[in-house]
Amino acid sequence: MAFSNAHVARQLERLAGLLEIGGENPFKIRAYRTAAEVIEGLSYALEDAYASTGGLPRIAGVGPAIEAKIISMLKTGTFEALERARRDIPESVLEMLRVRGLGPARVRTLLQDKGVKSVEELAVLVEKGELAQVKGFSPETVSRVRRSLFEYMSLRGRVLRPPAGEVLADIKSHLLGLAGVERVEAAGSFRRARETVGNLDVLALGEPSAIQERLRTWKSAAGDPIRTGQCVRLAHFSGLEIRVTCVKKDAWGSLHWFLTGSAAHVGKLAERAADLGPMPDEESLYAGLGLQPVPPELREDWGEIELAAEGRLPRLLDRGDVRGDLHMHTTLTDGRSSMPEMARRARAMGYEYMAFTDHTKNVAVARGLGDERFDEYLAAVDEARNAVPGVTILAGLEVDILADGALDLPDELLSRLDLVIASVHSHFDQSEERVTARVLKAMANPNVHMLAHPSGRLIGQRSPLLLDLDKVLDAAEKLGVMLELNSNPERLDLSDEYCRKAAARGIPIVVSTDAHSVEQLENMRWGVDQGRRGWLEPGHVLNTLPRDELVARLASRRRRPGS
Repeated sequence: MAFSNAHVARQLERLAGLLEIGGENPFKIRAYRTAAEVIEGLSYALEDAYASTGGLPRIAGVGPAIEAKIISMLKTGTFEALERARRDIPESVLEMLRVRGLGPARVRTLLQDKGVKSVEELAVLVEKGELAQVKGFSPETVSRVRRSLFEYMSLRGRVLRPPAGEVLADIKSHLLGLAGVERVEAAGSFRRARETVGNLDVLALGEPSAIQERLRTWKSAAGDPIRTGQCVRLAHFSGLEIRVTCVKKDAWGSLHWFLTGSAAHVGKLAERAADLGPMPDEESLYAGLGLQPVPPELREDWGEIELAAEGRLPRLLDRGDVRGDLHMHTTLTDGRSSMPEMARRARAMGYEYMAFTDHTKNVAVARGLGDERFDEYLAAVDEARNAVPGVTILAGLEVDILADGALDLPDELLSRLDLVIASVHSHFDQSEERVTARVLKAMANPNVHMLAHPSGRLIGQRSPLLLDLDKVLDAAEKLGVMLELNSNPERLDLSDEYCRKAAARGIPIVVSTDAHSVEQLENMRWGVDQGRRGWLEPGHVLNTLPRDELVARLASRRRRPGS
């Protein structure tokens, strides 16, 4: 049993954080962080390389000592230096790093100067208004920590879909290696594509006692599995709780349905479904109830049962409907992959078109582009077009909305772009009135095609802006401005609720990745899942259009009367 590149990178980054909290040598800390960045950007799986050769190829930026630790991780999921650091720094202190605005240095300051050892103790400090008295905590930092702490505590104990998906793939692989286990699938909130999951429900076709014994040999488990009837419970070493429910083939559909739907969805149908008896598949169950099969993402009792009874459920967006990605960053700003590299991956994914949309100068930490680099940027886009034929490349920028609603570059430059994305990256603490006026002013600029990650939230890290999204929908409908559904699993912004509201009003939505590397282009899957939860059909999503229609739609935005 091996572990993914993402897992390896996270563990190296985790060690770097622990060492920095402990005041270790900064050069050693940087070495671990560099290795984590390199590994996250590799084009091949370390586990595959190790499995085939019993070693690792030479990796630039990864020395022999770190390589040995990586091999240990691929075999066991961890390594001694990490476990030693975890013994020195309590897990409750490490958890504080999950609060945005608290890097390792600030956590060390809180630990040494105030004796703060947990997010609960941090919350008390914030509540008393004493955080501003701590060295290195400016009013802006205090505000950022307060908002992030609230968001984190509201979702504490839940994990994002990608790490939950890694655990799912891991346990599926392990169980399917057991003779007699023919099928293993997700159920519960993960299958419904909820943004976060509190535990992982898994359905397995097999005998409970055999599955329990098999899980005793799962290297990713934390402790022994516990069996209660048909259910085997255990914990992943990350802390995620897992419930494996065992079932026979003739009842698969009934139990998969029961364990997938929300309590409200299942509750409405449970009595009628029980009268049917066991069902081998969900389609038969829904047919027996006189309903269209309801896709898992819709099983929330938001009107899907009534529509299914009338045969009017939507034909939901599918990954294959997406013809291009219109939001990505490159090494010209804060991306980790070059323009040609991103273009080649987009072409390999079968896209007809794509857009480079690097940051502008207000995002200084991302080396955002100023006026003086604009022509250089367009020249780089042209070079990528020549280097990578077979995919249409659009020249765009993600332009910052400044505090007063002005845009970060002048109109004469923006008018030369194929695509202008406007977004908020600063002044998150403005009042609802000010931030709403700010965003609406930017949307009214005729050069703006799309508003990116509209709420500004980072799930579990930063609360949404105090933005009146209903007024944003009014403006988008009036002006013809597109709204982004950002596929970054830390954003998934628009929410499912506002996807549905926007679609109902005919506001075009773009599902894009905001990718900063070729690997992150694969995040499109999470955005599509979010769109399905938001009842999006292909016709609601602009980047399902063929290339020529898409280019024409972008050009028509600037000619729209009243825009």
